[in-house]
Amino acid sequence: MNRRRFSIAPLGVLLALSLSPEAGAQGIPVEGVLAVVGQEPILRSEVEEQFEMLAPQFRIEPGDTSQGRQLRREILDNLINQQLLDIKAEKLGIEVDPAQVEEAVEQALRADRERLGPEGFARQIELEGLTESELRAIYEADLREEFRRRQLLQREVFSKVSVTEADLREHFDENRERIGQKPRALRVLDIFVRVTPDSVVEESHRRSAAKIREEILAGLAFDEAARRYSDDERSADQGGLLGRFAPGDLGDRSFEGVAFTLAPGEVSEPVRTNLGYHLVEVVDRDPDGAWTQARHILVGVASSKSDQQRVRQRVERIRERIVSGEISFAEAVRLHSQDLATREQGGDVGWLPIDNFLGETREAVDQLRVGEVSPVAAVEGGFHIFKLVGEQAETEYTFEEVRTELRNIVEMEERQKLLDEYLAELRNETYVEIRPIQ
Repeated sequence: MNRRRFSIAPLGVLLALSLSPEAGAQGIPVEGVLAVVGQEPILRSEVEEQFEMLAPQFRIEPGDTSQGRQLRREILDNLINQQLLDIKAEKLGIEVDPAQVEEAVEQALRADRERLGPEGFARQIELEGLTESELRAIYEADLREEFRRRQLLQREVFSKVSVTEADLREHFDENRERIGQKPRALRVLDIFVRVTPDSVVEESHRRSAAKIREEILAGLAFDEAARRYSDDERSADQGGLLGRFAPGDLGDRSFEGVAFTLAPGEVSEPVRTNLGYHLVEVVDRDPDGAWTQARHILVGVASSKSDQQRVRQRVERIRERIVSGEISFAEAVRLHSQDLATREQGGDVGWLPIDNFLGETREAVDQLRVGEVSPVAAVEGGFHIFKLVGEQAETEYTFEEVRTELRNIVEMEERQKLLDEYLAELRNETYVEIRPIQ
């Protein structure tokens, strides 16, 4: 939970003190000013506050003065640019829709509560020395400035971005080596059999998940239930909250199928994955289906070595029946595969780059010829049998295959070019003084 620190003294007083050599000589503590933009100072504390947050992300060691100075300079440049945009937006009289700001403030506060939980949220604002109304006011001020900058840049800069077909063709021709090769791709049919304990143990875990769901429906908050019951240690402390994910990111079609169809706020029935039984609650979802965010509670189902051996022997027998011709691969998929999302398509997972196969699955498919059946491949929680039905060799990308990516890259480069030019113009029309960073 980040917030800007405000000085009690008016900015004009701080500026006067910092520029006065007598102030330092008299022993008055003066906060350093690293830059002046128009009439507004940018204080060393503003740069240091952001540096403390960003240095760990960039893995800058405390003793690395060179990288530390570089990051501080980049932070200072960014603060100068923000101030230049704020001054220009003020001159042009750009106004922000209050309803848009209010909605964004509510989303920010809701995200804080979901990430920290109600008790953690209360503790955090107390540590910050704030009330919730003060935090709301800080968010409102920051977001209003951010929306004004966006409107300014959209109107004065980004609306002028124009990329033609010729631009895309030129970039494609000039960067063929950088674009690289289209990797070898395989089209496989898949049989997946999950490792499960005996039916009595399996049913007891499912019932445990169902009982937790009943408690939630009776009034227990989902995030509190996750902290109390979930076996997923990474998310339990966050109330079961997962980051945003796109289709395919989690690699489990059963979980994703629920997360992308469940109504927000609704609690799913127990969903079985390789890890156990999940209860899922959707927090937010992109209207176009590009991503979703959810909470989950995991009731883990651990399998023993004997369970793994038992299931592996079963999968080996299924493979023997396929290879001997006793049963077709399609029939084996229908009878035995536990990947519900692909079973209806005869096990067809579509075209996949070879690098999507890892560990034993990579070894299983790497040397296959079209029509052949792979050895049994173990993964966490189960076993696969693949049949190779198509192969595409590594080759160069065609223009059409990378057109969308090319447009994104060229548009981004054009946006950055126009933005740099616009910021340079603002620096020419507004007084900017930059002082050395020690």
